[in-house]
Amino acid sequence: MQQQGQEIARLSTSSIMAVIDRLEKAGFARGDKDPHDRRKVIVVPVAEAAKSRIAPLFEAMGSAMEELGSRYSPEELALITDFVRRSNDITQAVTQELRTQGDGE
Repeated sequence: MQQQGQEIARLSTSSIMAVIDRLEKAGFARGDKDPHDRRKVIVVPVAEAAKSRIAPLFEAMGSAMEELGSRYSPEELALITDFVRRSNDITQAVTQELRTQGDGE
């Protein structure tokens, strides 16, 4: 699993550990020892920190997006949602293809 995450993020182990260390220091995550392998640490998010410190930062955006969505009919929202999902699928497929081509060089 760790290696898969590293491949997706394209980060080294030391880079990932630096990010985890920063999250722990800021109080957003904690490291629990893996009960099956003492060499591993399970990173657990601290939900209270996210709710109290991060969620308020997005309240204005949430309100603005709700207001934007209210301007469209359910049918229009379904069409917009379909477009965004299909666009995302295309973006992911092309990105993966580019990564595959880059690995061959």
